[in-house]
Amino acid sequence: MNELAANGAQFTYKLEGGKATGFKAGWWLSGYPKKTEPKALEPEGPAITEDDLSKIEEGTQVFHKSFGYGEVVSIGSDRIAVRFDNDKKKKEREFMFPSTFFQGMLQL
Repeated sequence: MNELAANGAQFTYKLEGGKATGFKAGWWLSGYPKKTEPKALEPEGPAITEDDLSKIEEGTQVFHKSFGYGEVVSIGSDRIAVRFDNDKKKKEREFMFPSTFFQGMLQL
């Protein structure tokens, strides 16, 4: 910067939120980008109720954001197994039950 100043370059700086921004003969100079607040995730579907959970049985159709539509194969006290339509491996995938429904990972 001393070299530029020696050549007659004009700099104007101001300090904003811990970073310096400046202007030099038609060019903007800036430090780090402004921090943004993270957005809160909102569930896409309606919240599931205990009554809805009691209706889930083998053969019930469910939806997963990554795997798509599937069918419940088995339900245990804390696990649920689902076989998805587009799963090329044709295997059952296990999820925690009922927390995956409360978190919105699986939907009815």
